[in-house]
Amino acid sequence: MRSGRLQCSFQAAQEKCRVRSLCSARHSGMFILGAENGDLQVWQRDDAAAAARLSRRAQGLAAPPSGASSMGTGAPRCNLGHLCTWSARADGEYVRGWRCNLCHAKRKGERWLCTVCKDDLCFDCFPIHRPGERKTAERDAQVVNGKWVQVRKHSGMGCAVVEFTDPQHRDSLLAQFVREPLVLGGIYIDVKVHMEKQADGTRAEIPGCAFAGWKQPKEEGTCKLRARTLQVYLDRLCSKNAPEPVIALD
Repeated sequence: MRSGRLQCSFQAAQEKCRVRSLCSARHSGMFILGAENGDLQVWQRDDAAAAARLSRRAQGLAAPPSGASSMGTGAPRCNLGHLCTWSARADGEYVRGWRCNLCHAKRKGERWLCTVCKDDLCFDCFPIHRPGERKTAERDAQVVNGKWVQVRKHSGMGCAVVEFTDPQHRDSLLAQFVREPLVLGGIYIDVKVHMEKQADGTRAEIPGCAFAGWKQPKEEGTCKLRARTLQVYLDRLCSKNAPEPVIALD
């Protein structure tokens, strides 16, 4: 081995021998170590960052956006309030993919991940903002129809009118949200009965409709609630409350 000047030395954790030289094996994450006793050892880097890079290359995914682990990328929060981070982890329990905790869609590849709760949230529910990308026109639909609900969201404010196919679903969810406030991506949503102004100036309750209001941040790169996200989650709750179909037996 070609001799060289000693730049640094450290104690190998397993073999308890001092390393005198270090060079790359020209393979991702692998290095050749020259020990003080004359041994040569091949070591492979096995940290989370290297695993994530290898996973992205294997899946053809883009590199994480700058600052993806902090605010400014549209990152949501999990149900316990932890700020999620960008992730493309595909090892261990994620080998076969993951399921979005909000819409329950089965996916693979990039998503938001709460490293504490292990919650996964897809970019369809909470889009990612990549610094440096050109601004695109707002493509979030303001009227979204689902199986059980229709969500009509205001184009510039954090509010929406939700129309339920079954009025009993509305009443059941209103009672549920009194006990457990609705929170999606760290955004608190106030849901109440929908009142509309009448011709005589009075306000009347609209059966089967609810009004949802929340603080919608205007700053670029902040987590925002989409009409689709609200519709998908409310549809899931309505499906849980829907009665089982009765099958007639002849």
